[in-house]
Amino acid sequence: MTKSKSQKNLLPPPKKPIVVISITPYDLFKKEISLIIGSIVDDISISWKILGYDTESSSMSLGHSSFSFIESIRIYNGEIEPEFVILNEILEKFCPNITILRYKKLLNDLVKGEVYCDFGELHAKKVINLKALFEWLVKYEYLNLLEYQCKAKANS
Repeated sequence: MTKSKSQKNLLPPPKKPIVVISITPYDLFKKEISLIIGSIVDDISISWKILGYDTESSSMSLGHSSFSFIESIRIYNGEIEPEFVILNEILEKFCPNITILRYKKLLNDLVKGEVYCDFGELHAKKVINLKALFEWLVKYEYLNLLEYQCKAKANS
């Protein structure tokens, strides 16, 4: 038995795969942070130069050999640690009434620091992971997780 042209047109269209996008409370928090700082990031950070040096060298020849040596080294101080402006802007939005003691606790709990050398200058960097910040704000009840879960469900 062959199908007529009209029967072929009555067949249902092929099924398209269903794509489920799950938005988490953290995704919404990260989106709100991106509106504050202007880009989507996983970490916020500050960095500054803490020390630098210059050298002055000379060379000397003796017969077929030449030698280089450092005559002087000039060490200079770097910059003063800058304010963590991005963090302060985030906290102004989510917990404007945070106490100075709680702010210090946040810094002690979340800030990861490092020192690195770059072209004869010593730099320092402080980094806060946004997911850790989100969890900290929920833990200390500056953010209502239930509210974020409801928003996330509505946006999914």
